[in-house]
Formats: sequence, structure tokens, C-alpha cells
Amino acid sequence: MLDTYSGATRVIFIVGDPIAQVKSPGGVTQMLRDRGADLVVVPAHVAVADLAAWVASAQAMRNCDGIIVTVPHKFAALALCRSASAQAARGRPSRMRLSTLAWARWPCTTCSKPCAS
Repeated sequence: MLDTYSGATRVIFIVGDPIAQVKSPGGVTQMLRDRGADLVVVPAHVAVADLAAWVASAQAMRNCDGIIVTVPHKFAALALCRSASAQAARGRPSRMRLSTLAWARWPCTTCSKPCAS
């Protein structure tokens, strides 16, 4: 799987604290690659106090397509979004598309659908 990555490979982060117990990065990466995506899911261990700064860093990465949000960041991540789906607004956020962050160029699926840019 790693032999096909290049400078064109896109990145989705999965962020949590802790993160070592998360088993999904490999499986999600494989599923997306099987569907033709040149993409990798990368775990990121980010402390609660550092989430906003870390998201700002991820926003600056031109090859980052999104963030999968795990505990304890689900509600804090929602506050960083410009808009949210009804499901996310009811307190069940799970992923962010980077064009919906408040200051960003991305959509937020701490939203479940594309949000207006």
C-alpha cells in the first residue's frame, strides 16, 4: 500500500486524545485506495488545549482533505466549523471537511453533507 504514495497523495487525519487505540486508519485508507483515491488516513494525537491550533495547521496543508474527529474533540471541533449538518448540530459530529472551518477554504462534516463555501 505504501509503495504508491507520492507528493500528489491526499491526506485525511483522524484526531483524538488518546489515539493509539484507533484501528481504522489502515482500513479506511485501503477502502479509499480500492475506490481509486490517492489518499492516506493518518492518526494525530492532539491534546484538547491544542486542537484549534492544530486544525489551523491542518488548514494550511494544501494536501489535507479532511479530519475525522474522535473523542474528546467532537464538540470542540463543531465550534471551529462555519456551518454544520443537522446531525452534527444535535451533538453527533464526526468529520470535518476543511472548507467549512470558520476561517477556512474547506466544507465541514462535523457536517454530513457538503457545506457552502
